[in-house]
Amino acid sequence: MIQIVTYKDNSVLVYAPGQLLVVDHYVRDSERGKERWVFHLEIPKRGETMPWKEFRRAAKSFPAPTKPRTKPIRDIQLADEVLGLWTPGGRVSRG
Repeated sequence: MIQIVTYKDNSVLVYAPGQLLVVDHYVRDSERGKERWVFHLEIPKRGETMPWKEFRRAAKSFPAPTKPRTKPIRDIQLADEVLGLWTPGGRVSRG
């Protein structure tokens, strides 16, 4: 799983891939029925982030989402290409 996070200053960072361990949730507002979902990931200790613009430039060779979304990549080859943007240790791949 990769995380794409938009911060208050409008910067958008793509985090190194991590392995999904557990998905958990809890009720945040019982009156309105709102829930909060928590994804527990195992991530590389020295993983690097990549700015969204750099990710989109690197992703031009494959169809990546145009906006950060929570959805699986079901195509194995495409998933491998996305993972290939980082080394196994979580560093941004430079080649």
